[in-house]
Amino acid sequence: WTSASLIGTFVRTQGYPGDKPINQQWASDGTIQSESLRLFYNNDTVGGQSGSPLYPNPEDPTPGLCPACVIAIHAYGGGSLNSGVRITQPVFNNLIAWINA
Repeated sequence: WTSASLIGTFVRTQGYPGDKPINQQWASDGTIQSESLRLFYNNDTVGGQSGSPLYPNPEDPTPGLCPACVIAIHAYGGGSLNSGVRITQPVFNNLIAWINA
């Protein structure tokens, strides 16, 4: 997790969109437009992708960010921007607690 600003970061989300053939994983690239406890991005997503990771685009990584590290969990689509829950320290700690449970 990072508390640094992520606005302008080139990102990718990867998952199983409901409008594609079953069991086919798809990726979508975009940039972070705004942030808070949620990150808002212009990646193309559809229903079925909730829970997918959002991570720095490995083809255009942002300096200082781990290109293989998840920075948000995609959860909301529709409108002009999609969004996901930002991985903050409390979210990270909660994920670790779930893993260890």
